Amino acid sequence: MRTFEILENKQLSAAGTETIAVNICATILSSGRHDGRFSMSIDDLRQAMDLTDYQTKIATARAVERQWVRLFADQIELSAAGSYVAKETLDLPR
Repeated sequence: MRTFEILENKQLSAAGTETIAVNICATILSSGRHDGRFSMSIDDLRQAMDLTDYQTKIATARAVERQWVRLFADQIELSAAGSYVAKETLDLPR
């Protein structure tokens, strides 16, 4: 899943950030429901995707900006739009 590009100054490219944000949605959906919602802890997400703290923060911010996810303390939850993005990515019925 590590299909992003890191520029020389350690910044993620816009396309790389978008790719990670999409993969965040797919990872959350794939992890299944927790307490009736598609969600997981930020630490579990970081570990599942093998991301650095910086990559996680930047890509999560992009996913929140796109309204694909919501953040609650240390949890990240998939929205309906994020579920659609994840299903599209995973080639699942929508």
